[in-house]
Amino acid sequence: MTRRNCPISVGEMIWLLASLIVTAGGCSTVSHSVQFQPNFVSPADTRIEIGPVTSQAEDKGGVDPSKRLADALRETLERDRLLWPQGTKADHLILTTTILEYEEGFQFLKGIWPGSVTVLSVHGDLKDSASGTVVGSVDARRTIGFFHPFAFGSWARIFGTVSKDMVKELRPGIEKR
Repeated sequence: MTRRNCPISVGEMIWLLASLIVTAGGCSTVSHSVQFQPNFVSPADTRIEIGPVTSQAEDKGGVDPSKRLADALRETLERDRLLWPQGTKADHLILTTTILEYEEGFQFLKGIWPGSVTVLSVHGDLKDSASGTVVGSVDARRTIGFFHPFAFGSWARIFGTVSKDMVKELRPGIEKR
């Protein structure tokens, strides 16, 4: 077929391909949940301190997932005005977090190669600073897979996205109580 006989233009072909990728775009999943103890009542104006962030995920080199998640949580809590100011003596909550799974996928094939999936799965316990008892827990898991419009660079953005998922779940439970 010659260029003259082609029924659609190059621009239309690119637009069609981009639309197909976005609408049929790959395997990406999100799940998050929170549970508070039934007798937990959050004091007014409760703030959250970032406690230890540990990782059970295999260390692949290059990226320190614990540090990235701690930084992302700090930024998200600060933006939502939930971060506990250091040095304050008031009672607050402490969020200790464990990375259960982290997989960054193949960076150069992300977006085009099936099986190149970025995964981050996190569990957090919310403890009362005065008593040290666990008053709630939050779980968040996010995957970004091939042909997803946001697949490129997802290994860097997934920490911020998961931290937003966690805070989104925690906020109503703290504010309502």
